[in-house]
Amino acid sequence: YSIMAFAAAAIGLAGCQSSRSAASGSEASECCPSEGAAALSEDRAMGHTAFVSMKLEAQGRVYGSMLYVPGDLDLKTPVPLVVFLHGRGECGTDGLRPLAVGLPPAVILIPQKPGFDEAWLDHDAALLGMIEAVKKEYKVDPDRVYLTGLSQGGKGTWEFGANHAEMFAAIAPVCGFGEPAMIA
Repeated sequence: YSIMAFAAAAIGLAGCQSSRSAASGSEASECCPSEGAAALSEDRAMGHTAFVSMKLEAQGRVYGSMLYVPGDLDLKTPVPLVVFLHGRGECGTDGLRPLAVGLPPAVILIPQKPGFDEAWLDHDAALLGMIEAVKKEYKVDPDRVYLTGLSQGGKGTWEFGANHAEMFAAIAPVCGFGEPAMIA
């Protein structure tokens, strides 16, 4: 798992470590907050909005994602976290395709699932790992974590949100579909 901070004026690099859970056999991520935050803080000191590219390996697959951090966000106080699950057209592993959909004023995790016809629910461990990594790296307000997504991501919002309801202050599926019994 590695983090790279991108912004208009500078590029900062930071490393992270991963470890395998003996209980589940899945790979978990452990961010290096001092390196990641320092790289991002240097660029943010110049007032720039930053995108952080994140790669996570879970269950033998590599997942790309982007993290959006607005330039005017005070990272010394608890901040909201929005998790956005993209639709079918943004699948892949580069982490970039989901960026074409718009960004609200919060730290935003935009994971990218690799396969077009795979459900977000198939990537539960990877999503949980990414969310926990962001919570460790940034001062996320646990009472302001939101989940949204469109199309396949809308379905994923219903399902992932139902499976982890305690994690989210609200969910907002957009044009999502699914089985009512799974989300009731």
